[in-house]
Amino acid sequence: MAMSTLFTFKRKLIAVAVADATLASATESILTMDGAYGTETDTVENNTDSSYFGGKSVAITNTRGYIEGSVFLVSPTTPGTGSANVAPILYPCGFAEVKVSGSAGTGTTTYNPISTGFALSDAKMWQGGSLFQITDARGDLSEIKFEIDSQAKMKFRLQGDYAAITDVSHPTDAGSVLATFTEPSVSTNANSTLKITSLGTTALASYTLWGKALTVNLANEVATKIYTSHKETAINDRKPTFTARCAKPPVADVNLLNLRDTGELITLKYRVTESDGHYVELGVRGQILTITPTDIDGDFGYEITGNLIPSSSGGDECYIKCGY
Repeated sequence: MAMSTLFTFKRKLIAVAVADATLASATESILTMDGAYGTETDTVENNTDSSYFGGKSVAITNTRGYIEGSVFLVSPTTPGTGSANVAPILYPCGFAEVKVSGSAGTGTTTYNPISTGFALSDAKMWQGGSLFQITDARGDLSEIKFEIDSQAKMKFRLQGDYAAITDVSHPTDAGSVLATFTEPSVSTNANSTLKITSLGTTALASYTLWGKALTVNLANEVATKIYTSHKETAINDRKPTFTARCAKPPVADVNLLNLRDTGELITLKYRVTESDGHYVELGVRGQILTITPTDIDGDFGYEITGNLIPSSSGGDECYIKCGY
C-alpha cells in the first residue's frame, strides 16, 4: 500500500473545554493563531555493553501531549454573568473566575490566579486530515500582552494525556463560535490607558503613563507525573513576572528609580475599551527590579521589569478583568 494524498498544513481548528465536556467543535472552538500540537516522552537508556560502537536503545515512558497557540482576549457580551472567550484556557492555567453582577453596564467578570484546586481541561486540534486530542490537561501562559498597535492576546500551552491520532474530516467554521466571533479592537491612544499606583509610602495614585505595552509571563511549572496506579499533569509552582514599556515620565511626577530602590510595591493597569463600552483590563501587583532606558519610536522611554507578588490574601498578583 502507498500514500494516496497530501494534506494542507494551514487548515487548523482548536477546541478547548473543561474536562469531561462534549468538546464539540461547534461549541468549544476558539479562534487561535499559530496553533500547534506535539508529543513528549521521558526515556530510560539501556546502557548495555557491546562489542560495537553505536547508539543505545531506550525505553519510552511518561508520554504526554501538548496543544499551544495564541488567542485574543475578548470581553463577554454581559460581564458579570458571562465568561470570557478564553475561560476554558484560563482555568487549567491556574485562574479562577469571579463574576460580579450589577445594574446595566456595571457587571464584571474577573480572572485571578489561584494556588490550589486547579481545573482540568480537554483539548482537540484538527490539522492535516487528522484529530489530535489531549485530556486532563493543565498549562501555562507564557505571555499575556496588551500593546499599542496590537490586540490584547495571550500565548498558551496545555499539556496532558494524549489519545491516538485519528484520520478525520476537517470541521467547518459554519455554525461554530468562529462564524460569529468579533476580533478585539487594536489598542490605540483613543481607547487605551496605562496607570501606575504605589502601594508604599510614595504619594502616587492612578497616575496615567504614556504606555506602549504591559506583558505578564505567568511562568507556571507544569509537570506530568506518574506513580503506581496514578498519572497527573500538575502545576508545581508559579513565578510570574511583568514587563512594561512607557515614555519617560517627569521625575517630579513618577520617580521610578526611587520606587525600585526603596522596594515599594506598585500596581499597573492597562485597559482597552471597545467603541460599545466593553473593556478588557490587565492588572499587575509587583516590585520593580530593572529600569532600562530604551528607544521607543525615537523617544526616550523605559522598559520596566519585575516580579509579581501576591498580598497576604493571595490571588491578586495579576488579573484579567472584563467589564462594561
